[in-house]
Parts: sequence; C-alpha cells; structure tokens
Amino acid sequence: MDFPLENPQWIMLNIPPRETRRWTGPYLGKYYGVLWKTFNVDLDKDEGQVMLSRRMQRIQDTGEVTGNAVYSAFTRTDADCTDRYWGIRLNEGLANTDSSSSPTPADSWDTDALVSSPITPRDFTVHGNDSRNDSGRNKLFVTLDSGDIAVLNDTGNNAWTAAWWITKHSQAALDTTVLFRPIDYFPFRKITVVGSGNLIHTISRPSDTQNDTVSRARLTLPKELNSQHIFHTSNREWILTHNRIGGDAKVVEWDGFTESYNDIHSVDGMAALSGVDWNGTPIVLNDRGKFLEFTGNGFTPMIRNGQEIAFPLPEGASLVSGKDTSMIVSVAPRGMTISEDNEILINVRHATVSSDRFSAGIWSLDPMTGRLYNKYALGRWGDSVDYGHQRIQTPGALYWVPSTVSSRNVLAGGIINITDTAGSQTGIWLQEAETSTTLTKGYFITQYIPSDNIRDMWDLLWLKFQRFITAGSQFVIKARGTRPLLLANRRPLQATITWTAATTFTLTLATADDSLAVGDEVEVLNGVNAGYTAHITVISGAHAALQTITIDESVNTGSSTSVANFERWKKLGVISQTDRYEDSVNIGIDSSFVQLKVELRGLASEMQLSEMIMKNDKSLNIEN
Repeated sequence: MDFPLENPQWIMLNIPPRETRRWTGPYLGKYYGVLWKTFNVDLDKDEGQVMLSRRMQRIQDTGEVTGNAVYSAFTRTDADCTDRYWGIRLNEGLANTDSSSSPTPADSWDTDALVSSPITPRDFTVHGNDSRNDSGRNKLFVTLDSGDIAVLNDTGNNAWTAAWWITKHSQAALDTTVLFRPIDYFPFRKITVVGSGNLIHTISRPSDTQNDTVSRARLTLPKELNSQHIFHTSNREWILTHNRIGGDAKVVEWDGFTESYNDIHSVDGMAALSGVDWNGTPIVLNDRGKFLEFTGNGFTPMIRNGQEIAFPLPEGASLVSGKDTSMIVSVAPRGMTISEDNEILINVRHATVSSDRFSAGIWSLDPMTGRLYNKYALGRWGDSVDYGHQRIQTPGALYWVPSTVSSRNVLAGGIINITDTAGSQTGIWLQEAETSTTLTKGYFITQYIPSDNIRDMWDLLWLKFQRFITAGSQFVIKARGTRPLLLANRRPLQATITWTAATTFTLTLATADDSLAVGDEVEVLNGVNAGYTAHITVISGAHAALQTITIDESVNTGSSTSVANFERWKKLGVISQTDRYEDSVNIGIDSSFVQLKVELRGLASEMQLSEMIMKNDKSLNIEN
C-alpha cells in the first residue's frame, strides 16, 4: 500500500497500491497483502477490479434424485450409449443428466436407472474407449463400498457388470475397512490405477481389441499409509495418502511401469487431501491448509512474493478431524479442479476451529501470483433466497465445465444446514448464467492498516467504481479500529440465534463472552438467511441472559435458527447514487490501526470497484 506524504499533517493511502493495482491476499498474518478476507467476490475476471462473483445455483435436490449423500465426484462419459454428465452420491448410487444432443450440467439430473447400477459407489474414472462393439464409447469404472468394482460398458454392451472385480476377474475384495478407494485412469500407460489401503492395483489394456489384465498389489506402500486420492500428470501417477496412525503422510510418485514406486515425498502433515496437475506441476493440499508444489526433488510449500500460500487457519485448526476410518475431511479427494484461466478452485468446508478469516466455500488460487481467496459460496438459492453459507456440513466434488459447453462453468457438490446445526440439504450447485438478473451480495475486508504515527485519525474514504445501472446496487462501507469480539474461549464471537421476525432474533451469550452493543454488525454464517449482514439497533435483555436483538435490515426468513458472527464494525455509510463514478464517506475513527469492510450488493455483471483512497491525520506522534 502507498503512503505518499501530501502534507506534514495528513497522509493519503491508495488501496490497492498504484504500483501494482492488484488486490492481493489474504496472506497469513495481519499486515501482508491488501485483503484480509473475502466472501463472494471475484478478483480474477478483470484484474485490478473487485467484482461480485456469480452465485452458485442449487440445481438439483432430493425432489429429483433420491438420497441425502454428498456428491463426491463428477465426470462426463457416453458409456451408456448417451453422452451425459455423471455424479457419485457417496454410498447411495449414481445420478446422471437426461439425454440431450448437447448435454450440459444444467440439464435435469436423475438417479441412474440401468439394471445393476451401483448403489454404494466410492470413486470412479473413465477408462479409455472400447471400440469392439460400440464405435469407441467409454468404459466407466466404479469402486464400491463392498470391495468390488462395477463397470459400465465392459464388453461394448452399454450395461453394468456389477461384480467385475470379484466375480469376473476372480479377485479378492478390495480392503473394506478403509475410508477411501481412489481410482484413476493413466493415459500414458493405458492403465487404471486403484487404491485399496496401502495396496495399489492396476487394470491394463494395451489396445482396444485386448482384454483387461488385472495386476493385484502392483505396488505395496508402507503399512501406515492408506491411499486417499490418485491423479496423474503426463507421465506420472501421484498417489496421495494419509497416515492412519497420525504420523507424516506421503505422496507416492510412480511412472506406472517400474516394479516399485519411483519416489515417496513428505507432505508436512498427516494427510494429503487433494491435488491437481497444474501445467505439468503437481500441486497438493495438506491437512494443515498448506499448498505444496513439486520442485523435481519433492513437495515444498508454495511461496510467492515472500509469503507462504496457505489457507488462513487459526492456531490449532486443521482440515481433518479424526483419522483412518473416522476421518472427516474439509476437502474431498475430488474437491479441487482447474479452470480454463489456470486458476485452481477448491471446494472447502470450514476448519476444526472457528475462524473470523477462514470460511467454507469455493476458494480460488492463482499459482502464478499466489492469490488465494474465497470466491463462491453454496447457498439455498433455488428454493429460497440467501447469499451463501460460510459453514457447511460436508464438502463435495468440484468440476470445471468448458466454456465450449456452457458459460456456467463451476459444478459443485455439498451438504449445507438449513438451520444452525441440523436440517441437512444435499444437492448439486452450478454457477448461475452470466445474464442473471438476481441481485447478490459479497464483501472484502482489508488487512490491518497501521497508523503512520502512534495513533491516527482515520478521516475520509473515497471509492472509485463503475457507475451503477440497476436499482438496488450499492456499496455498504464499514470500518473498525478495535480488536475483534470474542467468546470466553478467545474464539470469534459466534452463536446460535433464533429468528422471531424479519428484523429480530434472540440469543443467549455466556457471562465471560464479550457483550454486544448497539451498532455492532451481525453476519449470518449458516442456516436461514445465510450471507445477510446487518447492524444492531436495539438490545432488550441483559448480557448472559436471553436477549432480543433488533437489526436495521429485514431478512428473508423470520423464523428458524442460524449461526451468526458478531463484530464491532462501524457502519460508515451507503453509496447508491447512479450518476457518479466516485463517492466518499467519513470514517471518524481515532486508533493505531484500521480495517475497512466493503459490501457489494447488486448484479454480478455490473458491480466493479477499482480503488479506494483514504485520508488520515496525525493524532498522536512519537514526539508527543
């Protein structure tokens, strides 16, 4: 950030710095980069601009497809004679899109109705083509909870072979005691690689006219390692593992040919959760929220601009709870994908420790610059209006849809809560159309901006932006110069609230929790009204007893429960005029630091903010 001295008594600060005009961060710590937190904003569409992200529309629910399991993997294949999108409902069956001459994920989804369709799937992969009887259609391999593998279109018959592994190929069942059964087709060797605990099996077919050959236990990994996910680069398979006894996990490197693996690499954690091939470089996420990239000699933390690129997790937090078969992960094995712009997208659940910086959603990582931020959120849009959940029950798969197919590129699975902690709601989410006229919301928070002196009077803030076109578009500007509000355990002040009307709710805080005050911000993290923010106008009742809170804005649902976060943000003003490209608000905070929060409300196709300029005056000098 720039601190050009314009006058001995006051300073102008440009956000972001004019030298780069890049909105960077959130980095680890309080003072590096430009941004401290984001929610539902897009920093990539037009570099140098903060824009609203297109909403994630919930396009499928249990009204169309039975079951409540999370969608843990997506793919596209013509293995049943029709080109379709497919999804795995973990341990509940397969679903696919209706037939169409030009299929898109926005087509209606239904439960796969073919005879012997797997009902307990774990993972799947498209295994080459079978041109013997059906003009080159795919084969779909599915690992099962029972330890078997089912295959669609095994002999060119476009039907399921339900017990392909155990019955047809007379193999002992895959390990049924492990949590993950990953499978991946490796084109370089024309083999499918199957993980089963610490054993790696292969299925080979050198040509379309030859039968499959199974090699059981082709590799044996160290006994404490269980395979979790498998992906490939051009000439290597990368087998991600977790350590079932809580020690150091590994990434196993294999060329698909040698008798043993080529190398085994540490991941600085007890689990390697997911990974992708980024322009030939494997990039892996570990349970500590760190992104590791392959250097040729091993996996090292990603460092950009002198900063480590990792999720901003609080101390003691992890993306994994439990271990081995009781493991609950915050990123599914197929929860990472790569966009056409070479961004890595990650579908992530909140961490094991509550945080005021790290939240559930679809995060974006640009490995070139190291910019990592929360970009999209899963919400209930489709059956009610909210703006996305920052706490979700279960993360699912993530899949990129090419622009040649649709402009609705991001396909995601997950389970959200429709109350504070219960009422699970599963589904498939798809990025909304570019032409959507549904208003949405998002925000960003700047890093801690320290005073140039001992203390400054933060005076005036100007915003430069694209002139509003649609009624209802606005910026809501906030600032704070105080510490965050905390619970008694020193975690963020988050609590269950019960809605009693569109502008009122009740809650009870503990005696040692920070008390609320008129003017404090309420941000709904999950349950009904997720994504709403408002400010307290009236508090009825004493602290540490049942309180009724009145807010300055109306929410969509005036009953049921949510989890809310409370902060001492000062609401500075609202910018909503449609006749200008810049506007200002007074800050009026005297403190040793300041943070700014800007909420964008409007159409994703219209909202653009390019720069903020802040004026601050000396309040307390070191000489004083």
